[in-house]
Amino acid sequence: MRTSNTRRIGIGLLLLPALATITLGADRDMARFMPPETLLYLGWSTTTAPDDPELRMSKAIMPAVEALLADEDPDSIPFVRCIGECSALLANSNGGIGLIDVELAGEIPDVQLALVLDTHGRAAELAKQLHDLFTEAGYGEDIASKTLGGMKFAMLPCPEMPVALYWGVHDDLFIAAISENAAAAVAGRVRGEPGTLAGIDELRFDRKKVGADVTGDFCCFYIDFAGTIARARTLAAEVLGELPPLVDQALAESGLTAIVSKYVHYQEVAGRPHLASFAHIEGDRKGILSLWDQEPLTGEDIRIVPKDAYWAQITNLNLHKLWTESLRITEALDPNALPMVQGSLAMITPMLGFSITDELLPALGDTWAFYDAPSHGGLLFTGTVMTVDVVDQDVVHGAMTRVVQLIMPFAAQEDVVLQQKSLEHSGHTIHYVLIGGVPSPVAPAWMFVNDRWVFGLWPQTVAAAAQQVDLATRGPSLLDHPHVVEAKKYLPEHPFSVGYVDSQFVARLWYPFVNAVSTLGISVLGKHGVELDLAVLPPVNEYVAALQSYVGVTCPDKDGVIYSSYGDGGQLFVGAVGGAAMGTSIMLPSLMRARHLAKRAVSMANLRGIGLACHVYANDHDDVLPTSLDVLVQESMISHDQLESPLDPHDPEPYVLLVLGKPMSAIKMPSRTVLAYERPHTDEGTCVLFLDGHVEFMDLPAFRETVRGTYEKLGQPVPPEFAE
Repeated sequence: MRTSNTRRIGIGLLLLPALATITLGADRDMARFMPPETLLYLGWSTTTAPDDPELRMSKAIMPAVEALLADEDPDSIPFVRCIGECSALLANSNGGIGLIDVELAGEIPDVQLALVLDTHGRAAELAKQLHDLFTEAGYGEDIASKTLGGMKFAMLPCPEMPVALYWGVHDDLFIAAISENAAAAVAGRVRGEPGTLAGIDELRFDRKKVGADVTGDFCCFYIDFAGTIARARTLAAEVLGELPPLVDQALAESGLTAIVSKYVHYQEVAGRPHLASFAHIEGDRKGILSLWDQEPLTGEDIRIVPKDAYWAQITNLNLHKLWTESLRITEALDPNALPMVQGSLAMITPMLGFSITDELLPALGDTWAFYDAPSHGGLLFTGTVMTVDVVDQDVVHGAMTRVVQLIMPFAAQEDVVLQQKSLEHSGHTIHYVLIGGVPSPVAPAWMFVNDRWVFGLWPQTVAAAAQQVDLATRGPSLLDHPHVVEAKKYLPEHPFSVGYVDSQFVARLWYPFVNAVSTLGISVLGKHGVELDLAVLPPVNEYVAALQSYVGVTCPDKDGVIYSSYGDGGQLFVGAVGGAAMGTSIMLPSLMRARHLAKRAVSMANLRGIGLACHVYANDHDDVLPTSLDVLVQESMISHDQLESPLDPHDPEPYVLLVLGKPMSAIKMPSRTVLAYERPHTDEGTCVLFLDGHVEFMDLPAFRETVRGTYEKLGQPVPPEFAE
């Protein structure tokens, strides 16, 4: 196990950092080695120099991890070291992973997965490291060789599965695959066979839509959505038989069959993280796709959010249109279900005093905003308000009042008194609900300003938000923030949804925690001779000043939907994980301890099984206990596995049966007479089985004294290791 660098965390998952730290290469798009029918593809290319400080830190931490393993699990050290060496090679490669197909081999899925790495001259070294890894794990004799697609592979069968693991080398490329078909398909492309994923029109079209650059540093994800749906249908039909027509109808009415593909691309633009995704849609945008068939936001919609907002999400969503679409789908799939739905709504309308679908939804507009700002008087989320543009204020206010009235009798049963009150503020009426009888810290409130409904947890929050909503008192808005102004240069126009995060504020929140955890981690590692720079994080002012607020937009496109973001929102997560990576060094001793205790529990269970078997044996043999543990195995009362110690699998006789061939009834004080014990494997103590069947973990002095007393009680010579 190994703690990774300051930005990436992994204990035992040492291959993961390699997916994010790849060196420069002229052609980094590994999709050119995947077959065109590939269903899912993940590709990456980033920049990490061989002397990168993060890689140096990984190497520095490795000895500490080995030291922690030395006492608890020394046999795993070569395995961990081998994994670390493989990870170092992977950390200097461009790569791609493709799910080519999924077939059924009987009832077991044959998952055809392939990995291609451009290792820049170290492919053979990586292949050897992988061979050594499996050899160290005890699978060396199972490794064979096989030629597929004109390329020689090493092959390791997977027991009880219709697949095997293949890996091989071609020039500077390292190829690994699960299943023979995947290995052969990729090997053929590596050797120049025509037809690749990078060359298909669909992937090219998607990449053009998002302005993807695959010659620089990037990470991308592609899914052939139509192909994946078709494959899923085929597999379901093979398992279940012919699918009912309702399946195809549901797929069509939900809009899923209109999605051709989805592509996500990450790269840097003007020195900042830029993420763009595109969903290619052909046909009617119905079903779930109607969520993205919305009118663009106006500048007025965004200006209700103050310039200093912590975060915000503004989107156009026509609930009445969405409800109408859901009724259409219901009727299309099951005409008999529609009257039931409408009947249920008709039944609750008299109780509510208004119709949700015929009155409330039409009274609401389509622009919804959720946000918080320092001026609201909350803390990050407690000051959150919701604003919705309204068509009919009276209907919305009446619905809110009626809901409060309906809840009042039920609240009174619990001695809770609800009172709807109102107050005047800056020429507007604020309505709120005072919750009495319980210590409630909130008083939900709402008001109407400029045809917008403002809702929050307190009257003060609503009043503060209303000042920005009101044209007469409005101050600078989110559109005036310099980071938003900068981001708009790189984002598409006319979005129907906008998201914003003040990355600098969020960074200030988590910085003290991450800094403390990092320092503690370095302190623990120092015990094992690891020298790391204490200032793994720069000073907070330097770190925060370098961050760009995160802005993300969703926009309609004639060929689908585009999501695009600019800023350091993702970097906050990376930074937080980086601090946690150092903190993992604190957890490692605890994790090792937990693992040891788990093994101890297994050993105690083994001894309980031995004790039960001894009692059963004595019951069948005139009250006489067995003469050895082998006797219990021969009579199938215990298995060989129960005689293997999890603490030391290499010990041929870890459990010792102390009372041999004696009548049970002749032994006094069975609760303190040792029937069997585990040979001590640590200086801490060992597990002991008593004649009455209970098991204890005892420290070594108490263990030796108790065993010595049992020998003396039985009149047997005391072995030298237990003598006083």
